[in-house]
Amino acid sequence: MEPDQVKIVLIGEARVGKSSIISRYISNTFQEFGTPTLGCAYHTRQLNINDKILKLNIWDTAGQERYHSLSKSYSRDSKIIILVYDITSYESFKAMKRWHEILQKEIVLPTTILGVFGNKADLIQSEEVPIIEAQKFANVINASFRKTSAKENAGIEEGLIELCKRYLKIGDHGAPRESLRISKQDLYEKHKKSKCCGNKSK
Repeated sequence: MEPDQVKIVLIGEARVGKSSIISRYISNTFQEFGTPTLGCAYHTRQLNINDKILKLNIWDTAGQERYHSLSKSYSRDSKIIILVYDITSYESFKAMKRWHEILQKEIVLPTTILGVFGNKADLIQSEEVPIIEAQKFANVINASFRKTSAKENAGIEEGLIELCKRYLKIGDHGAPRESLRISKQDLYEKHKKSKCCGNKSK
């Protein structure tokens, strides 16, 4: 059986950590000081949810203003769009909201699944975006919300699985559901890797 092709696009300003999120998810790697994405970068990974095989086609879009039109173009026909902001930068949160307005007018279809990732949650002591405000925005736009940390490998895989379950209309216990439940929790958790597996976060 051919896997279901799922196009996922990450949108947000430069330096919010979109590339770091994808690198952590795809190859479990993290670079403290990565180079900015130029245009768009493409990655794939297969995911099995309840015996349903999905091929995730993940697009990392550049946040610099000169690439905005290109980012909009790559967002077309997306099944899932993830809006990313940096929890230590309120400006990046406001920019993310502007991105949603643009996408809503030009790109997003009623069937598009939306996610909001508040990245760099390991820098909680420098947080500028109130968790209640971020969650409220996510609820208003019918998006799943999650805090993530590419550095500590937290929340990313769980967030993507949640979005894919929404795409498949699968509930928490594996049964199909008619309506989508939006999480109202701060779902950022630090997940420790088993020593026996030899996986350590950078």
